[in-house]
Amino acid sequence: MGEEQGTIVVGAQFSYSINIFNQKSFQTSSWSSYRDLETSGGPDDNRPGAIYIYSRLPEYRTGLGTLMKEPTWPVTEKFKLQPIDAIERMGFGSADGITLDGYKLLVAAPFDVDGGSVHSYNLEFQRVSIARRLYVVNEGSHEGAPYVEVSVVRDRNFLGIPIEIGYGVSDVTAIGVSQDVWQRCSHYAIFNRRPQFCGDYLLTSGVLSYGPTDFERKIRIDIASDFCHESYSEYIKVQLFIPGGPALVGEEYSSVVRIDDNDYVNVINQYNIDYCSAKSGMGGKLVVGGFETFTRAHEKPYIYHNRTRI
Repeated sequence: MGEEQGTIVVGAQFSYSINIFNQKSFQTSSWSSYRDLETSGGPDDNRPGAIYIYSRLPEYRTGLGTLMKEPTWPVTEKFKLQPIDAIERMGFGSADGITLDGYKLLVAAPFDVDGGSVHSYNLEFQRVSIARRLYVVNEGSHEGAPYVEVSVVRDRNFLGIPIEIGYGVSDVTAIGVSQDVWQRCSHYAIFNRRPQFCGDYLLTSGVLSYGPTDFERKIRIDIASDFCHESYSEYIKVQLFIPGGPALVGEEYSSVVRIDDNDYVNVINQYNIDYCSAKSGMGGKLVVGGFETFTRAHEKPYIYHNRTRI
C-alpha cells in the first residue's frame, strides 16, 4: 500500500490473462505477445497472474474548507495489469514479489523462464482516464471529412510531472484500414468510394504526452465517408495502454466510438446506382490497375456485412 499516493496493489498469481474485450486471451490475442499460453495442458493453463490497482477517492470540501466527504476506498479496482510477455504459471503478482515505492511498482514473476523476471511500472497512469464511455460521430459531419476526438484527461489534483500514455483503436463492428489504403481512397469523390475498399475508419495508434501542467490530450479518429447506406451503426474500440507494455484493463481506460450512417437518401437515386456495390464507382474502371490494386492492401478477403470485402 502507498498511503501517501492513495494506492493499493493486490496480486493474483493465478489470474487468467484477458484481452481488451475482457475475454480469455489466447496466443494470438491482440495487444499482447503471450509466448506459451495453453500449450502444456492442465487446469492452470493461461493463468500467468495479474495485479489489481486500487485508487483512493479524494476528500471533498466546500469553498470555505468544510469537509463534506472523507477519503474513501472503492470496492472495485481502478485497473488490472498483466504481463505483456506472459507464460502460464509464471507467478506474476505472487504475494512476496510486489514492491511499491510511491508510484514506482516492481512485480516479480518467480516462475518465468530462465529463472524468473521482474516487471517495473509507473503507477501515475492511475491519474489518467478517458472522459466518456461512448463517443458518437455522424458519417456526414464536418463537410464530408468526418472525424471524432476522444478526450483523455488527467486528475487535476495530481498534476506536476510529465507523463506519457499509449493508445490504439481496433475493430468491434466497424472495419479499420491502413494509411496506405486511406490515402488511395482519398483520391476518389465520396460518391465513387466503396466500403469494400475504404472501410469505415483510419486505424491509428500512438503516445499521448503531457507536460507537468497539461490536463487534456485528444485522440483523433478519421471516419470514412461514402454514399453507401448501412442500416446499423458501427463501433470502434479505443484502448489506453502503457507505452511498450500491456493494456490498462479498466472502465476508465477504454471507450467506444459509434459511427452513425447518413446515406439513406442515396438508396433511391435518379441514376439507379448501387453505391454499395464493389463493381461500380472505384470498383469499376475507375481503379488504376484494376481489382488487384486494393486486393494487395489486405492479407486475405473478409466479409463486410453482407458484401464481400477485399
